[in-house]
Amino acid sequence: MIEFAAGTARVRAAMTMANAARLLPAMDPYLAGDKVEVDLAGIEDLDSSALALMLEWRRIGAARSCAVHYVGMPANLKTLADLYGVADLLL
Repeated sequence: MIEFAAGTARVRAAMTMANAARLLPAMDPYLAGDKVEVDLAGIEDLDSSALALMLEWRRIGAARSCAVHYVGMPANLKTLADLYGVADLLL
């Protein structure tokens, strides 16, 4: 679901409503350092709940003084972020 190596958490699952409850806590161990890069290039499928997860991971990270940086964001996820007006919060 989420693979971690060398400071990068790679999401390898669908970021959909059906998976959100499992993905949210799966990132928790990686939000303990001072920064984490989250690679989204391996997302199998997504819906708007992907944005909710990303915002929540960033919120949790901020509360723990852990900077969360997203890379490899698929084009359709960028489009959703623009549509919902949250792209500036995620990029």
